[in-house]
Amino acid sequence: MLIGLVAVIVATLIVVTPEFYALGILGDSAFFDLLVLAISFQLRGIGSLVWRYVVLGFSPIKRFAAFRIYATSTALLFIFAEIISTVQKVAHRLSS
Repeated sequence: MLIGLVAVIVATLIVVTPEFYALGILGDSAFFDLLVLAISFQLRGIGSLVWRYVVLGFSPIKRFAAFRIYATSTALLFIFAEIISTVQKVAHRLSS
């Protein structure tokens, strides 16, 4: 944050007073590069925070989807067991 503030101040000085002493030594592109570097660091930090919030937001959905898969497979297992039990009862009644 401090580097970005310094870069903005120096870039503003270059734009306002083109006769700024550092302009002759380093050139205005160095200060604008510093400004872009500071802004890119800041945007990268914001992007990582946004990504963290996205991951935290989707993790309950992922857990719910995993629970739905577990619940669906358990329900299908019970339905299959009921069908087998019914077939066995019918086969037993037909054979007696």
